Amino acid sequence: MDRNDRKKRVLIVTPCILPVPSVRGGAVEKLITDIIDENERRELLEITLVTIADAGIHAEKYRRTRIIQVRRATLTGFAERVADKLQRMMHAKNAIRLFDGSIIKAMKAQIPDLSDFDVIVAENMTGLAQKVVCEAEKCGSNARICFHMHNNIDMYRSPERIRSLAGRGVTFITVSEYLKGEILESVPETDVSVLLNGLDAGLMDIGLKEEKESLRDKYGIPREAAVVLCLGRIIAEKGVLEAVQAFSGHKRRHAGSKLFLVLAGDSSGAGGNITAYGEKVLRELGTIPDSSRNLGKIPYEKIAEVYALADVLAVPTMDNEPFGMVVLEGMSMGLPIITTATGGIAEVLEDGEGSIRVSKERIVQDLEKAFDRISDDGYKARLEEMGAHNRKLFLNKKDVRKEDYFERFLNSLGVEA
Repeated sequence: MDRNDRKKRVLIVTPCILPVPSVRGGAVEKLITDIIDENERRELLEITLVTIADAGIHAEKYRRTRIIQVRRATLTGFAERVADKLQRMMHAKNAIRLFDGSIIKAMKAQIPDLSDFDVIVAENMTGLAQKVVCEAEKCGSNARICFHMHNNIDMYRSPERIRSLAGRGVTFITVSEYLKGEILESVPETDVSVLLNGLDAGLMDIGLKEEKESLRDKYGIPREAAVVLCLGRIIAEKGVLEAVQAFSGHKRRHAGSKLFLVLAGDSSGAGGNITAYGEKVLRELGTIPDSSRNLGKIPYEKIAEVYALADVLAVPTMDNEPFGMVVLEGMSMGLPIITTATGGIAEVLEDGEGSIRVSKERIVQDLEKAFDRISDDGYKARLEEMGAHNRKLFLNKKDVRKEDYFERFLNSLGVEA
């Protein structure tokens, strides 16, 4: 059969940190799962997918995706942690991931020749992407090779890897214009397209806001409180500690404030244990026990409930966000947003009408002032206006829906539907 007469064959090499299908969560893994699920329905591609092994994967469910699972040896993880520690002591930029070699070995055992693929997509790991490109070159593959970039870590940690991929003809797919600009600044005239992340608008059910009181009962939050929600991983880059410190300062100066802080996010690190940063955040949260609650990690299918019980969303990101999915989710639920608006967040919000902007350089002081402002009963009507503005802004965004994400993915690959 002529190559042009058959379905396009696509190889997707996942980051191999969490499994795909996304049985253990993960934002990148969820997006890839959406792709293979939609392809099962539409049968447009023949996909081969490389993922870390997991007992929860049921590969037999997929007729149009061949799933290659790679098992990670316990010793590999231990060796990587030791190597990473040494690298940090030596102030080296690039992290060592020994597992990449195992991934390539397993892939070659199952796919001896990569030249049969029309498109090869490496997801988010530059070191692994380099090895995939090397294997494709050995096979004399004419496949279009794409690097799907979900964050900007490699722009400051491994820019030489970005330049290497660009120099070998790899095309880039980014999740925002901000990330595209970062690549082009480093490697001008590179082939870069933007594929905005897809949000499941059906899951983000704004009707849940009508159940706010019962949801607060469910999660142990006072009905009469004005809830500030801080949702996402509890890591330094997200500014969670600064948010708690600012909230604590607000409460010390305004004892009668009705504001109530809710954290919802994962504070665990490798091995599932809470990180030192997570412990620090929870200690600070413990200074305001009557005005705060930590919900921990929330299953994605329950996330709309958490947004629905909130009055304000705080996104005090200290890093440059590659896209701003939490902001988009909050907008879809009609929430006003307090944020640093860094990186891709500014693209999502577009203007300041639905948000209170705070500075990274004065993050604690600015957040405290923002909490002071929204705690004033006279500001309640303004918050409602801001939330309504964000909801309208979201409804006008036609290129961020899960429903057309697969179509936009195909366009990014240069594949006709």
